[in-house]
Amino acid sequence: MMSILRISNKKCALHQIKLLQPRLAISFNLQRKVHSSTGSKNKIFITTPIFYVNAAPHIGHVYSAVLADIASRFNKLIGKRVKFSTGTDEHGQKDLFDSCNISYTDYVRTTDTEHKRCVEKFWNILVENGYIYKGTHSGWYSISDEAFYTDNQIKKIKDKKGEVIQIVSIETGNVVEYITEDNYKFKLSAFQKQLEELVSSDFIEPLVRRNEVIGMLKQGLQDISVSRPVSRISWGIPVPNDNSQTIYVWIDALINYLTVDGYISGSNHSNTKSLYTSNSDNSPGNLSNSKILDSLPKLTPTMNFFPPDYQILGKDIIRFHAIFWPAFLMAANLPVPKKIISHAHWTMENFKMSKSRGNVADPVAAIEKYGSDGLRYFLARTGSLSSDSDYSEKNVAMRYNKELADHLGNLLSRCLSSKLNVDLMKLSEISHSYKFKNALNVEAHLESKDENGDMELIRRISEFPDIARPSYQQFDFKAVLEKSMELLSAANKHFSDNVPWELVKNGQIDRLHSVIYLSLEAIRVVSIVISPVIPSKSEAILDYLLVPKNQRIWESSEFGYAFREIKDSDKLSQDIAPLFTKIK
Repeated sequence: MMSILRISNKKCALHQIKLLQPRLAISFNLQRKVHSSTGSKNKIFITTPIFYVNAAPHIGHVYSAVLADIASRFNKLIGKRVKFSTGTDEHGQKDLFDSCNISYTDYVRTTDTEHKRCVEKFWNILVENGYIYKGTHSGWYSISDEAFYTDNQIKKIKDKKGEVIQIVSIETGNVVEYITEDNYKFKLSAFQKQLEELVSSDFIEPLVRRNEVIGMLKQGLQDISVSRPVSRISWGIPVPNDNSQTIYVWIDALINYLTVDGYISGSNHSNTKSLYTSNSDNSPGNLSNSKILDSLPKLTPTMNFFPPDYQILGKDIIRFHAIFWPAFLMAANLPVPKKIISHAHWTMENFKMSKSRGNVADPVAAIEKYGSDGLRYFLARTGSLSSDSDYSEKNVAMRYNKELADHLGNLLSRCLSSKLNVDLMKLSEISHSYKFKNALNVEAHLESKDENGDMELIRRISEFPDIARPSYQQFDFKAVLEKSMELLSAANKHFSDNVPWELVKNGQIDRLHSVIYLSLEAIRVVSIVISPVIPSKSEAILDYLLVPKNQRIWESSEFGYAFREIKDSDKLSQDIAPLFTKIK
């Protein structure tokens, strides 16, 4: 490994030091869809950022984690192998995520020894490939953001007299100051065209965020500072071979995505054939050309999941993930992430959350009040990728009471009432009759008279998983939950319209069990499909419905699976306690 800099003339001023020429002539070829190992079609790698918490964790951190967790659980539900990484520099964040039932497979702290070694290795590769050099950097620096901004990325705040009272970042609104210092820089400007091509694809969702990044790129890329003097930042990872400089904290944080997949265990990638070669006869972005695929470096077997399939993050850090991070990977000759999902922020009572205004939503208090599933449900049901969403106690309670408690919990309680005295064996017989009598030929049945509304409800139940699946894949969790509530609303109406207590009174026991079966089947299917959103309550519901553990998967969300496999010792619970205690 070469030393960090080749400088023979110490008298030379820093700004006169000759820039190391990059070894790789790069022309981006959109290789991000290529997986790194065999069997990769069954693998999914999902990440959240490393959260740097300067104060109490807020709802935005939880939202990122919940979106990632829903995506992770959905992919497990359909049979994928999932790596889900998150992390922080604070112990409290991990406790919060555990309380919110975030099912991460890897939790990274930037103080981990393995992570430090990974950062050092990655830095040295960038140096060896000629993309890091030392120079003088001047710019508008935000202590809060730990980032530099250019002149066109800041704005001046003036008082009524027109005097400048503050200069802030346009992107974050945080105060900046103009500083000049000696540090190491990354040749970001070398990747202008490659990044433009990458971002113009479907690399970033939603579209509004993609357009924001395109706008950033149109301003032109400048080389960026990638270290700070130890006198300013002393607690980070030192620059290899130069203890006077500290590696920028956000570079450190980005590299965690490599750390969690064993990058430190692999060989140096700088000598492999470039993913981004300008000498190829292939046109950029032509994924069908086998020559492009053959040119890919063989990644170390320990990196089983990289690059990430989905990187989920707030819009405030889109620049780091959509511009800096892919440029670093290109410079290190590594594949870039396949998709960035950048969500919007949360307001409180339609005002921007701020500590000074005292309107910051407390996720810990919300979990104590609504439970982890209650908070997860509200965030997924109300949140948006494109535009900011509003958090209010009134709205959280409304969703919880009307949808979870009334539509889902109350329907289950009514079906399991001892007054109805449901016979489990009769429910099993109905299930087998649907299986063997081909009662799921819905279209044919709907052509006939459906006086009791059974076939319409069966149609809704049968179609629901196929409607929900693409919405999950598009990160439209709100649509999944909207459709689930529509189905439960229909099931509640069907239950009420058939007046089961009157059926008991009139001795219409067979008809009673047909009604109860359809209601419980709607609940079962919904509980499986939305289990990524409310995992704890879904598990409790499926326990009540005696659903075997191996039938709590997507394939089993097909209509007619309920009560097919029951044992003589099985018994339905009656008069259960409310699953969702209403919030007053």
